[in-house]
Amino acid sequence: MSVLHGASPMTEPLAEPALRQERCVLLVEDEPLVRLDLAETLRDAGYRVVECTTAQEAADVLATGQPVDALVTDVRTPGPIDGVALARKARARDPALPIVVISGHLDPRQAADADLFLRKPVASAAVCAGLERIVRRAGSQG
Repeated sequence: MSVLHGASPMTEPLAEPALRQERCVLLVEDEPLVRLDLAETLRDAGYRVVECTTAQEAADVLATGQPVDALVTDVRTPGPIDGVALARKARARDPALPIVVISGHLDPRQAADADLFLRKPVASAAVCAGLERIVRRAGSQG
């Protein structure tokens, strides 16, 4: 698992949007403005985004069998499960699913099911760049 602290500059160019436009990102963030900004950044990069305000809502989306190509989740959300439990469920469902966990409070070692842990505050562009790295890595392995 990679760990990045705070906003980091994008050091790699993102893949062409056409290569990503069929990929669906399940985004979990309970803070409306943060979610809106991150969803817009991901859409601008060519991803389809399913927005959820809680980890439980996202778990329900996963349970429907809707195709999801990546998960980006905050840890602290209202409801019976948090982002760490969601990442665990998502990993059990699809061991190759790219997972980004974001938190301002969690010890990165607690996010063992994540491919990338980002510490808040973090710029949306840094989240998108990190997601792109792990999606590209997953694509080269599969």
